Amino acid sequence: MNQQRAAQLRSLIDLKFNGRQIDFSKKTKISTAQVGQWLGGHRVMNEKSARKIEQLCGLTSGWLDGSTDTKDDSSVHQSGGWPFIEISESEWINLPDRTKGLIEGYVKKMIEQSQKFAANSSDSQKESPREKVA
Repeated sequence: MNQQRAAQLRSLIDLKFNGRQIDFSKKTKISTAQVGQWLGGHRVMNEKSARKIEQLCGLTSGWLDGSTDTKDDSSVHQSGGWPFIEISESEWINLPDRTKGLIEGYVKKMIEQSQKFAANSSDSQKESPREKVA
């Protein structure tokens, strides 16, 4: 069980926290030392800690155990899953539709700006002459 929880915890940190244990620790209020000990197999994650992590990260109960009746990895932070770390789905659901529309419009603009920036960056890299190495 401990190996399963450690593997799932690593997956959770990689997918939802971009591999940053410190961000996971801030979200869950669990020390990075404790997280490192779980991941390294030096300590066993108990039931209470597993359920706390699942709740705080918006996962179904038993996800860290790899239970078949829980969400798969795509629910963590991949395409189609809940995209936010600090905003829970229930908080979103309780917002008025007008507020949701405003937020969606803002996020859409940010995505478009990011895509334009990426396109401009790649264009400028293509245009810059490469220095010849003698």
